[in-house]
Amino acid sequence: MKITAVLHFNKAQGFIDSEALELAANPSLSLQGFEEALEIAPTIKAMGPFDGMFTSRLARALDTSSVLAMYLDMDFQTIRELGQAGNKEGNKIIMYPGFEDYSFLGWQNNAISALKRLELADYQNILIVSHRPIVGALHAFSKGITNESGIAHVVLSELGNEPIFKFEYIAGILY
Repeated sequence: MKITAVLHFNKAQGFIDSEALELAANPSLSLQGFEEALEIAPTIKAMGPFDGMFTSRLARALDTSSVLAMYLDMDFQTIRELGQAGNKEGNKIIMYPGFEDYSFLGWQNNAISALKRLELADYQNILIVSHRPIVGALHAFSKGITNESGIAHVVLSELGNEPIFKFEYIAGILY
């Protein structure tokens, strides 16, 4: 199964100060983020056609997915395991209630679980929209890195600023 993974774009600021943890942990895209998503839409279209588009349930990924879905004229489905239920601004991190114990290894396990389900459904070329810890964890897995510190290093130091990642997933192996 071919996978194109897209990181969500620039988020709106100020959510982290909300007293409602559900809002503080789940900001939407900023106007700049919407513009960035639209800018890459032609590049994404050239990588298709896709027979499925899957996204995190969180606002930033949903907003990015919405822009791409409109441009590509396709629907998308949310998958819980593609979500990073938290928001980091500066040194402050707010996790969505109930997700406080998640880790890089947990995000990697969730993402691989989602890929297994999608492969079983016989998708051939899919588009995923998610968060840096999820896409980074997939990138780490493709390099054989499956421990917390190794995944964290890839996510925090090796991903760079590229918004698009290409993978192939065949029988439990990610390339």
